[in-house]
Amino acid sequence: MEFGEGPPPLDDECCPSILGKKLWTLIETEKINYAEDYHGWCQKFRSEMETIEKFVKTKDEPTRKWMEDTDFAIRMLRCVQIEELAAFYMEQLAAQGLYMEKLDKRRKCLADYIDKFTFSMVEEAGNKKTEEKPKNQTNKQKHGNKNSKKSNRKKNRW
Repeated sequence: MEFGEGPPPLDDECCPSILGKKLWTLIETEKINYAEDYHGWCQKFRSEMETIEKFVKTKDEPTRKWMEDTDFAIRMLRCVQIEELAAFYMEQLAAQGLYMEKLDKRRKCLADYIDKFTFSMVEEAGNKKTEEKPKNQTNKQKHGNKNSKKSNRKKNRW
């Protein structure tokens, strides 16, 4: 590791987001009425989840390598008692750790909402099917007419 090497770019400006910073703020503060359009929100959240997953997969290996190198550098700096530079690297390492936690929190949030929306859509579809189902005649009503015709025929024969 070269001293002075910065962390891999992991922040909201680097991570592509379909939803954007303002919308994420509203999601995290739970100020959105999702009931208006479950299908639309579910689609947006699935797209965002795919985007985050793709970003994490491409950045995971370089980030892990950087964190290992930085941790090693911090230990070396402490051994030679250069505490100021060790503290600088500790701050960078902590910042990257916080961002990774933030991404994990967002992925969990998206997964929870997707499950919730999917359940609501299934429930909504079930309610529509129940409302649209025509009333079926009972067996007695169906067969009662046939039986009465047969009995009338029998009477007419004699």
